[in-house]
Amino acid sequence: MAAAALVPATAAEAKKAPRLDDAVYTVVARVTMDESWNYDENTTDLCLDGCSVEEKGSGSAHLSVKSKPTKWMVMRGVRGRPPAIDVGTGEGAAAVGVFKRDGALTTTHAGSWAAANPPESLPADGCGTRSVTVPFHLAFTDRTTLAPSIDADFDTADCPAGRTPASSGTAAATVRR
Repeated sequence: MAAAALVPATAAEAKKAPRLDDAVYTVVARVTMDESWNYDENTTDLCLDGCSVEEKGSGSAHLSVKSKPTKWMVMRGVRGRPPAIDVGTGEGAAAVGVFKRDGALTTTHAGSWAAANPPESLPADGCGTRSVTVPFHLAFTDRTTLAPSIDADFDTADCPAGRTPASSGTAAATVRR
Protein backbone atom coordinates (compact mmCIF):
# COMPACT_ATOMS: atom_id res chain seq x y z
CA MET A 1 0.00 0.00 0.00
CA ALA A 2 2.84 2.47 0.79
CA ALA A 3 4.42 1.88 -2.63
CA ALA A 4 1.18 2.74 -4.39
CA ALA A 5 1.04 6.11 -2.60
CA LEU A 6 4.35 7.18 -4.23
CA VAL A 7 3.19 6.57 -7.81
CA PRO A 8 1.32 9.51 -9.47
CA ALA A 9 -2.30 8.76 -10.25
CA THR A 10 -2.30 10.39 -13.74
CA ALA A 11 0.15 11.25 -16.50
CA ALA A 12 -0.35 14.98 -15.77
CA GLU A 13 0.70 14.48 -12.16
CA ALA A 14 3.73 12.52 -13.32
CA LYS A 15 4.89 15.50 -15.42
CA LYS A 16 4.50 17.89 -12.48
CA ALA A 17 6.28 15.69 -9.96
CA PRO A 18 9.82 17.04 -9.29
CA ARG A 19 12.73 14.76 -9.95
CA LEU A 20 14.82 14.23 -6.86
CA ASP A 21 18.15 14.33 -8.74
CA ASP A 22 17.54 17.73 -10.42
CA ALA A 23 19.16 20.86 -8.98
CA VAL A 24 17.62 23.95 -10.60
CA TYR A 25 18.54 27.52 -9.67
CA THR A 26 17.48 30.99 -10.76
CA VAL A 27 20.59 33.00 -11.68
CA VAL A 28 21.07 36.72 -12.38
CA ALA A 29 24.55 37.54 -13.69
CA ARG A 30 26.14 41.00 -13.40
CA VAL A 31 29.58 41.49 -14.93
CA THR A 32 31.88 44.51 -15.16
CA MET A 33 35.35 44.72 -16.67
CA ASP A 34 37.72 47.69 -16.86
CA GLU A 35 40.88 47.76 -18.94
CA SER A 36 43.49 50.43 -19.45
CA TRP A 37 46.72 50.55 -21.41
CA ASN A 38 49.64 52.84 -22.11
CA TYR A 39 52.31 52.23 -24.71
CA ASP A 40 55.56 54.15 -25.24
CA GLU A 41 58.39 52.70 -27.32
CA ASN A 42 61.41 54.45 -28.81
CA THR A 43 63.62 52.61 -31.28
CA THR A 44 66.90 54.10 -32.52
CA ASP A 45 68.82 52.92 -35.56
CA LEU A 46 72.43 53.88 -36.08
CA CYS A 47 71.97 55.54 -39.45
CA LEU A 48 73.81 58.74 -40.39
CA ASP A 49 71.31 61.17 -38.84
CA GLY A 50 70.27 59.17 -35.76
CA CYS A 51 67.09 57.66 -37.15
CA SER A 52 64.41 56.77 -34.62
CA VAL A 53 60.82 55.57 -34.40
CA GLU A 54 58.52 56.51 -31.55
CA GLU A 55 55.21 54.72 -30.89
CA LYS A 56 52.92 56.23 -28.27
CA GLY A 57 49.40 55.40 -27.27
CA SER A 58 46.87 54.92 -24.54
CA GLY A 59 43.33 53.72 -24.18
CA SER A 60 40.68 52.11 -22.06
CA ALA A 61 37.70 49.79 -22.20
CA HIS A 62 34.69 49.19 -19.99
CA LEU A 63 32.14 46.36 -20.10
CA SER A 64 28.96 46.24 -18.01
CA VAL A 65 26.36 43.52 -18.65
CA LYS A 66 23.49 41.90 -16.74
CA SER A 67 21.29 38.91 -17.46
CA LYS A 68 17.61 38.46 -16.77
CA PRO A 69 16.68 35.89 -14.08
CA THR A 70 17.33 32.57 -15.82
CA LYS A 71 16.69 28.98 -14.71
CA TRP A 72 19.98 27.08 -14.53
CA MET A 73 20.74 23.51 -13.60
CA VAL A 74 23.72 21.62 -12.29
CA MET A 75 25.10 19.22 -14.89
CA ARG A 76 27.43 16.40 -13.96
CA GLY A 77 30.87 16.37 -15.52
CA VAL A 78 31.80 13.42 -17.70
CA ARG A 79 34.67 11.06 -16.90
CA GLY A 80 35.50 12.62 -13.55
CA ARG A 81 35.36 16.26 -14.68
CA PRO A 82 33.79 18.71 -12.23
CA PRO A 83 30.14 19.62 -12.72
CA ALA A 84 28.95 22.80 -14.45
CA ILE A 85 26.00 25.04 -13.73
CA ASP A 86 24.42 26.35 -16.92
CA VAL A 87 21.12 26.86 -18.72
CA GLY A 88 21.32 23.32 -20.10
CA THR A 89 21.88 24.15 -23.76
CA GLY A 90 25.58 25.01 -23.36
CA GLU A 91 24.98 28.52 -24.69
CA GLY A 92 24.99 30.30 -21.33
CA ALA A 93 22.66 33.03 -20.15
CA ALA A 94 22.42 36.07 -22.41
CA ALA A 95 23.96 39.03 -20.57
CA VAL A 96 23.02 42.37 -22.16
CA GLY A 97 24.71 45.73 -21.63
CA VAL A 98 27.25 48.17 -23.02
CA PHE A 99 30.89 48.03 -24.10
CA LYS A 100 32.99 51.16 -24.51
CA ARG A 101 36.50 51.31 -25.99
CA ASP A 102 38.65 54.41 -26.51
CA GLY A 103 42.23 54.55 -27.71
CA ALA A 104 44.91 56.21 -29.80
CA LEU A 105 48.24 54.96 -31.13
CA THR A 106 50.65 57.07 -33.20
CA THR A 107 53.96 56.30 -34.87
CA THR A 108 56.47 59.11 -35.54
CA HIS A 109 59.78 58.78 -37.40
CA ALA A 110 62.79 61.10 -36.85
CA GLY A 111 66.10 61.64 -38.58
CA SER A 112 66.54 60.77 -42.26
CA TRP A 113 63.48 58.46 -42.06
CA ALA A 114 61.11 61.33 -41.22
CA ALA A 115 60.78 62.69 -44.77
CA ALA A 116 59.66 59.34 -46.23
CA ASN A 117 57.49 58.35 -43.24
CA PRO A 118 54.96 60.95 -42.10
CA PRO A 119 53.43 60.46 -38.65
CA GLU A 120 50.76 57.73 -38.63
CA SER A 121 47.76 57.32 -36.37
CA LEU A 122 45.77 54.12 -36.18
CA PRO A 123 42.12 54.66 -37.13
CA ALA A 124 39.73 55.24 -34.24
CA ASP A 125 36.46 54.98 -36.20
CA GLY A 126 35.45 51.82 -34.30
CA CYS A 127 35.95 53.36 -30.86
CA GLY A 128 33.00 54.37 -28.72
CA THR A 129 30.07 52.79 -26.93
CA ARG A 130 27.93 50.00 -28.34
CA SER A 131 25.29 47.58 -27.09
CA VAL A 132 26.43 43.98 -26.63
CA THR A 133 24.95 40.58 -25.80
CA VAL A 134 27.40 37.98 -24.48
CA PRO A 135 26.92 34.43 -23.16
CA PHE A 136 27.59 34.06 -19.42
CA HIS A 137 28.66 30.69 -17.95
CA LEU A 138 29.58 29.34 -14.52
CA ALA A 139 31.87 26.35 -13.92
CA PHE A 140 33.14 24.69 -10.77
CA THR A 141 36.90 25.15 -10.36
CA ASP A 142 36.89 22.78 -7.39
CA ARG A 143 34.22 21.09 -5.28
CA THR A 144 33.02 24.32 -3.66
CA THR A 145 33.99 27.23 -5.96
CA LEU A 146 32.13 28.52 -9.02
CA ALA A 147 34.02 30.66 -11.54
CA PRO A 148 32.37 33.01 -14.08
CA SER A 149 33.17 32.97 -17.76
CA ILE A 150 32.16 35.24 -20.65
CA ASP A 151 32.88 34.39 -24.28
CA ALA A 152 33.55 37.73 -25.95
CA ASP A 153 36.14 39.41 -28.14
CA PHE A 154 35.51 43.11 -28.65
CA ASP A 155 38.80 44.12 -30.29
CA THR A 156 38.33 45.72 -33.69
CA ALA A 157 40.84 46.69 -36.34
CA ASP A 158 39.55 50.27 -36.35
CA CYS A 159 40.09 51.07 -32.65
CA PRO A 160 43.53 50.77 -31.03
CA ALA A 161 43.55 48.23 -28.19
CA GLY A 162 47.16 48.53 -27.01
CA ARG A 163 49.97 46.03 -26.94
CA THR A 164 49.58 44.41 -23.52
CA PRO A 165 46.39 45.53 -21.75
CA ALA A 166 45.96 45.26 -18.01
CA SER A 167 42.40 44.09 -17.31
CA SER A 168 40.51 43.85 -14.10
CA GLY A 169 36.91 43.05 -13.51
CA THR A 170 34.25 41.60 -11.29
CA ALA A 171 31.57 39.06 -11.95
CA ALA A 172 28.74 38.28 -9.59
CA ALA A 173 25.89 35.85 -9.89
CA THR A 174 22.89 35.97 -7.62
CA VAL A 175 21.64 32.43 -7.16
CA ARG A 176 18.25 31.51 -5.74
CA ARG A 177 16.83 28.04 -5.52
